[in-house]
Amino acid sequence: MTAPEQLDGPRACTKYEVGAALDLMNLVFSPQAPEMGSFNPLITSEANAPRMRILRVNGVLVAHAGYWVYDYQTSRGMLKLGGLWAVATHPDYRRRGYGRLCVLDAMRALREEGCQLGWLATGINDWYRALGWENGGEDWTFTVDRFTVNLLPEPDAEVRFGLWPDTAAMLARYHAPGIGVRRSREWFDVLLRRHGLRCATASRHGALLAYVLYKGMHVYEQAGEAACIPGLLRAVFLREDDRDKPTSTSQHLDGMLVRTCPSRDGFATALINLGLPRTRAYNGMWWIPDPPALLNALDLADITVTEAGGTITLRRGDETARLSSGEVVKLLLGPERVAAFAGDLLPIRHYLWRFDGV
Repeated sequence: MTAPEQLDGPRACTKYEVGAALDLMNLVFSPQAPEMGSFNPLITSEANAPRMRILRVNGVLVAHAGYWVYDYQTSRGMLKLGGLWAVATHPDYRRRGYGRLCVLDAMRALREEGCQLGWLATGINDWYRALGWENGGEDWTFTVDRFTVNLLPEPDAEVRFGLWPDTAAMLARYHAPGIGVRRSREWFDVLLRRHGLRCATASRHGALLAYVLYKGMHVYEQAGEAACIPGLLRAVFLREDDRDKPTSTSQHLDGMLVRTCPSRDGFATALINLGLPRTRAYNGMWWIPDPPALLNALDLADITVTEAGGTITLRRGDETARLSSGEVVKLLLGPERVAAFAGDLLPIRHYLWRFDGV
């Protein structure tokens, strides 16, 4: 007769268990080249151990769900955002609900820390949807190829490859639009040290005007003066496009992919006006722990919220909307319009750059 399993957790990881948790993450996510510990040293440090939720079975650490807490600037104010990362279950212990228990424990911890919003990136959307998460927000990705790169303007500033000597100037350019994670200098410097990440900058008279961050033919972030960025993209493409190598084996067949915040302001307008191909995708999955608290943080206290039987009812003056939790995510964060409610206020403008996603 098999002895019953002895469960320890889900609970906070101790600093003495961080190594075992990293071993599990490497087994699941990076078995050939263990690198989870260096991916972001801040979130995998002993100091962040309480935000790494684990579960042991008969003494073996078999499941993990971690999170990180950000200040997240939106068009209607600052939010406290909790980002889930490295949800992992040992292959020998799957389909027993251990990963689910760790995720639920992390969600409980996000509530306790006062997070008004949760975020994650995943390829198993339906699994998280069953726990209350829903797709929301939007990413735009433009494609630049060997023909359309000639439509981009020549740079009208000095282009340099490599980090700008003063990364504080880059951080100031990132923060200027007032949307996204409010990055500390320490957090930004960790992001810039990501393996394989490259940087190109545009400057004039010694002053930084714009930058782009990229890996190969994928541009993941750009910031600065809108007029400078298309020329900077052209310079990056021409530097990275090796015409002496067969594209079928060495390069992205579709050209250079430029991921950006959805906006008809700024540099994206120039790419739209050129007619460059653009795909639209979700900015991740989102979870609202406490709808009234979120609305209050967004200065939308005139919208009242009641919940009964899984239906959330929103009222504002003569307007009423009865929605599911997933529909509330869509209403507040977009991109779909699921109800004709508070259309003058919603959805809010927000964006989480992928490098901030843990």
